[in-house]
Amino acid sequence: METRSELDSMLLELFDETEATRDLSSDEDMTSDARERNRMSVQRYYYRQINTIQRLRDEVDRLENRCRQILQEKRTASIHPTADSEEQLTAAQRLHVAYVELVMLCEALGREKEELLRVLTDNITTEKRLRRIFLLQRRRTAAINAILEERQQHPAIKIRSVTADECQETTLSAYEHVMDFRQSTEAFTSGVTAFGWRDRYHYEKEHLQFSLKKTLLHHSFDDASVKMWNLVNNGEAFAQIYPAKLRTLFHPVQTLDSNNLIYFHTIQLDTRSDYRNKCLLQCSRVSVMNGDGCLMVFRSLDPCKYVLHEGEASEPTSRRGRKKISPDIEEMWVDTFLWCLFERTSDDDSQCTVEFGGVLIKTPIIPTSWWVVERLQTMLRFEQHVLGQSNRLLG
Repeated sequence: METRSELDSMLLELFDETEATRDLSSDEDMTSDARERNRMSVQRYYYRQINTIQRLRDEVDRLENRCRQILQEKRTASIHPTADSEEQLTAAQRLHVAYVELVMLCEALGREKEELLRVLTDNITTEKRLRRIFLLQRRRTAAINAILEERQQHPAIKIRSVTADECQETTLSAYEHVMDFRQSTEAFTSGVTAFGWRDRYHYEKEHLQFSLKKTLLHHSFDDASVKMWNLVNNGEAFAQIYPAKLRTLFHPVQTLDSNNLIYFHTIQLDTRSDYRNKCLLQCSRVSVMNGDGCLMVFRSLDPCKYVLHEGEASEPTSRRGRKKISPDIEEMWVDTFLWCLFERTSDDDSQCTVEFGGVLIKTPIIPTSWWVVERLQTMLRFEQHVLGQSNRLLG
């Protein structure tokens, strides 16, 4: 170790001499030829000293290896002594053997310490590098999430205005569909009543037509229907009756009148889902049954007919019709048809019935069977938000 220190000191002295020589070579009074010869001389001197230092280092390594070899030979001889030699060992010789073992142990521990320090230094460097990468990626992810959240909350979509005649045509078609289902003799019922709700359903290929019906005690027809429509007009409140596990958005894009409005509706299973369903949803309210009924229709419109522009112009569209908005999420247009019918059932208007139904369509996000239970929970949340928590027990 002392030899290495001497070599390091010698190296510093040589570098000092080299710098001094370079200072001399930079004298402005020297001719260019003299400066060139001096530069070459300094360069040769520098490399000679480097070679000398390298030879000395190699010699140090050789001597250290030789020292370790001798110590190992001494230790081996002391481990397997003959009977006569062990008897002839004096106390000083025994101490010498013990000293040799301690020196070898100290050297081994020193090498192990150097290796551990090297590993520690590498680990610290790697940790710092990973921490910088993590912080950078976290900032980038936060920025991307903020952009995606902003785009979801305020989507850039431009539609062709829906006319009153088109809206009326959609509502009339939905009304005829609702009446056909309610009067159908092919619908089934499970016979189970959950919190006062009774079900009817009918399978049509992979789609399910359903309805849930309940008598609302102590709630007048006008009061219940108006509260429901007020909920529909508030996009944020309307989204709250959907399952909490779903990221649901109702973004208003057009209001025709007090009974008709258009939402851009998106629904995603969670923030880590690969898909997001979307539709252009018409919400309409119409009086039926000679004023004793109020039908609310929620039906998707044809995006090819009404959507003029959506999102950024540079966003590519895949061959399957899905538009990539990020490396992980794809949006896809889906069909939606739901309805809610309030009906007056008493002369004193002390109660009414509400029937909630529609067509459940299988999607890549959620199967049809999953929606059956979720729609019941949706109506329970409707009771909680619109009619109050205690209404669940009245039925």
